[in-house]
Amino acid sequence: MNDTDRSALILRCGNENCLGSFPEEFELTPGATTGDFNISRIGVANPFLVLDPRTKRRLGCLPFVMPEYVEAGLTARVSGVVPCRSEWDEDVQWPPREDRT
Repeated sequence: MNDTDRSALILRCGNENCLGSFPEEFELTPGATTGDFNISRIGVANPFLVLDPRTKRRLGCLPFVMPEYVEAGLTARVSGVVPCRSEWDEDVQWPPREDRT
């Protein structure tokens, strides 16, 4: 979900460090959401790279991780990007569940 006031280019990463391989790419305008993505439900990180569509500058990553199945699925906000890295904690839910405090 793009909860910012600028468009964002979203690329599904083909590897955990988001370098080289991007099987899917789409642009999200402000307020737009995407459909469902087929991501791992067993704790494997599924990062998406977020870029500025005009400059192609990296803004960060959205590293979806589900250590256990979440029936309602996951929703990440573009404003919640985190720095990209080569390893993610596969035991920690990302994005954090909103019902947790």
